[in-house]
Amino acid sequence: MKKIDRKTWILAGVMLIVITLLTWLLRADIKHGEKALGYWTMGDVGIYVAAALLGGPLSAIVAALGSMFADLFAGHAVYAVGSFLIKGVMAYFVAWHIKRGSTLVHLIKSVSFGGIWMVVAYFLYDFALYGNYADAAIGLPINILQVVACGIVAVLVLFLLGGKSYRSGNGFFAGKASQPSANSKRALK
Repeated sequence: MKKIDRKTWILAGVMLIVITLLTWLLRADIKHGEKALGYWTMGDVGIYVAAALLGGPLSAIVAALGSMFADLFAGHAVYAVGSFLIKGVMAYFVAWHIKRGSTLVHLIKSVSFGGIWMVVAYFLYDFALYGNYADAAIGLPINILQVVACGIVAVLVLFLLGGKSYRSGNGFFAGKASQPSANSKRALK
C-alpha cells in the first residue's frame, strides 16, 4: 500500500468536515404525513470533490464517515449505516471512474454514474426500511434532483479549482491531461 503524506491526510480531514457540514446543515427533510423519510442535501458536492481530490479508498472512507456523522447529527440515525455504505461506494466509484479520463464529459459521466448508484441504493434501502414501494418511491424524484444539483455544483467547483486532481495532477477541462502550473506545484510542496 502506498504511504499517504501529511498534506493528503490534512485534505482528507478537511473534506470529512466539509462533507459532514454540507450534508448536515444544507438539507431539507422529506416527510410523508408524520413520517420522516430522510432528507435532500448538498453534501454530495463534497463527496464528488473529495473523490476528485483524494482518489479511491481515502475518498470512500471520508464520504462514508462524513455522511454517517451528518445523519447522526441531523437525527436520522436510521440512515447512518445505509449512508455509510452507499456514500462510501459512491465516492469510490466516482474516484475510480474519474481516474480513467480527463475531459469535462468524462467528469460529468463519473458524477452521473455515482448519482445513479445513490438513487437506486437509497430506493432499495428505503424499501427494506419501510417495507413498501410507496414510501421508498417518494425519495426517487428528490434524490434525482439532488444528483443533478450536486453534480452541477461539483463540476463548477472543480472547474474553479482548475480541474486538477490533487493526487494525479490530471485536468478535466482541457480535453487531455494537463500539467500543473509552476504556482500549483509550489503550493503542493
